[in-house]
Amino acid sequence: MDPRQLLEQHQVEVFLDFDGTITEVDTLVLLLDRFAPPSWWDIENEVLAGGLNEKESLQREMDCIRVDWETARAFLLQEARLRPGFRELIDWLRQREIPVTVLSGGFRRNIETVFTREGIDLPVCANEAEVTGERWRVIPAPHPRLRDRCNHCKSWHLEQARSRGSKIIYLGDGTTDRCASGVADFVFARDNLLSWCREQGINHLSFTDFHGVLQALRDEEG
Repeated sequence: MDPRQLLEQHQVEVFLDFDGTITEVDTLVLLLDRFAPPSWWDIENEVLAGGLNEKESLQREMDCIRVDWETARAFLLQEARLRPGFRELIDWLRQREIPVTVLSGGFRRNIETVFTREGIDLPVCANEAEVTGERWRVIPAPHPRLRDRCNHCKSWHLEQARSRGSKIIYLGDGTTDRCASGVADFVFARDNLLSWCREQGINHLSFTDFHGVLQALRDEEG
């Protein structure tokens, strides 16, 4: 089913990943590249290769970081940037009363730092980080898990939307978006999620920025 049919024929809910999707660069990658040794990429590459799941890898990566929260927050305020067109897309969806939820495999405190700076108010479901001194501990998202592979089961939220009678449009970019993409009715994908959708035969379009997503939805809307 394509976006035209979803928008014209069904109740639709939109779910977006945050890191690397809403933001131009993953906020955790920003922090790790700045405040962890380069060896953290060995962990990430193992995840990409399928040898390590996110539930195990995220804490291992956070164990590499050495930075206090105030320093990290100031760094994110300076470096984290929204992907172009995000505000326009959200405004367009709100005008049509289409529910929008952010689902993140990252940390709520990072998201709120960026959203507060930008004056953005959206529902956010994410993990949290407990920061003690320069040590970071992952607090998994307080939601049920359909599969025991991620700290935050994004698919659970999509299944809840489906139980409300909604069709689902999902936007993402990474490994924590793969499972959710398999649940969605249509996916806008970039980076390694795009390759995954192609390999799995998932109904999708590629995107570079949200201007492209908005144009695709407007075109499908007619």
